[in-house]
Amino acid sequence: MGKIFVYSAFCLILSFSLFGQQPNFEFNKGSICKRLTTDIYILASDSFMGRKSGTKGEQLARDYIITKFKEAGIKPLFGDTTYIQPFNLLQKYICTYEKNYFSSNYVRYYLYTDFSPVIYSSNDSVSGEMCYVKFGITAPTLNYDDYKDKTDLKGKIFIIELSIPGGYKKRSEFMAYSSMSYKIDLAIKNGAKGIIFINSDKKYPFEPVKLLPGFKKYPLPVIYFNKKLEVICPKSSSSNKAIIQTEIESDNAGIAYNVAGFINNNASSTIVIGGHYDHLGFGGSGSLSPNSNQIHNGADDNASGTAGVVELARFLKNSDLKKYNFILITFSGEEEGLKGSEYFVKSAEFRKYKFNYMINLDMIGRMDSSTKKVELWATGSSKKWKELIKNEPATSFAIKCVKGSIRDSDHYPFYKNRVPTLFFNTGLHPDYHTPRDKANKINYSGETEIIVYLEKLIKVLDSNDKLKFRKTGAIANSRATIYMISEMIRNINTRK
Repeated sequence: MGKIFVYSAFCLILSFSLFGQQPNFEFNKGSICKRLTTDIYILASDSFMGRKSGTKGEQLARDYIITKFKEAGIKPLFGDTTYIQPFNLLQKYICTYEKNYFSSNYVRYYLYTDFSPVIYSSNDSVSGEMCYVKFGITAPTLNYDDYKDKTDLKGKIFIIELSIPGGYKKRSEFMAYSSMSYKIDLAIKNGAKGIIFINSDKKYPFEPVKLLPGFKKYPLPVIYFNKKLEVICPKSSSSNKAIIQTEIESDNAGIAYNVAGFINNNASSTIVIGGHYDHLGFGGSGSLSPNSNQIHNGADDNASGTAGVVELARFLKNSDLKKYNFILITFSGEEEGLKGSEYFVKSAEFRKYKFNYMINLDMIGRMDSSTKKVELWATGSSKKWKELIKNEPATSFAIKCVKGSIRDSDHYPFYKNRVPTLFFNTGLHPDYHTPRDKANKINYSGETEIIVYLEKLIKVLDSNDKLKFRKTGAIANSRATIYMISEMIRNINTRK
């Protein structure tokens, strides 16, 4: 299935779009399987270049999905004319050794090994005498002031403890004065021209050096030094001087797009069917094939889930299910850390609706023909899930229910917003996040069975009351980590 196939398919799709013809969909297993096969082969073709977020390949996939929604008669979610929700991919922040410098008493320290710029820092350079101001807190109601009796502070570099008096305790009265931004504001008022945060409290739980966008930038350099106070400010020295230079460079990864259609039944509650359509492009840090610069087609991850969302859109549009509205959404930025789904749940569009549940399809294309097992995660997110899955409907495959909600797929932002979720997955395989995840390895009949099951399950849910959310445990380990560990164990056992 090469570029000729893809071009022909696009021509067929374009003809539907131009002439307004609505195809007559049949929903027998054979017809469903053919449509899934076509969609997955196109989405996972070399022409789409691995569908990495923010690239031309992602945009080709975006446009393909839009055309399929139009073909099925699905209206846009984001207004009357647009199916897309653009968002900026999270900027990556870079701090280089050459442009970030810290020395005290003529000893230079190493970036990341000894110190790091803090998220609030400006890009600046200062030098001068250091002054230890303990926790940098002034709390009149608690009769506490670290700046009391300190004179001649203006123009100095302040050394401030991250913790609070008496040690970090959640119920401490000093918690109201514990934020870094409060301490920076107060330091500036007292004349600081640079700030060095240190941590002498082993119970202090926070990591202060992550570089994230959206934080206020202060007009002075701010760093975190991960060694003891005596290292940079020894008691034996009568004068302790420092030089600080910070430069945090941003690498904007571009714009990505969520794609969503809407079936408006004028209902009070809405159901979300979703899955991500982005993948790894030509590999990079997410690849489990070291040094590979080949196209990572992502047939299972997640052309399979994207095709599933599109197929369910066809089914729901042609069904008589009117009790709920339906959002059919494919996310970008999943491989970048759930950026698309996180953006959606924080958007005004999300706040328009009351949600019954969210179903996430991610890697549903590699059902093992011998075990015929499908994993359903987050079944603990509503008390009703287990009962429905156990009793309805009949399946041709084995279901493994996992109560916990794994963190690294697009249902998780919904779960965090108290929406009952269900995550369908056929499990990991040796081709995961490698160039070997191609369309010819998909179990199309197995995915067809999953789609048919989902059609039945959605019908059953339509006759039930709105689900109630229940908090369940979250599985911290990523699937990639789990897979690598299992592969490591397998390799060790093979050598024995």
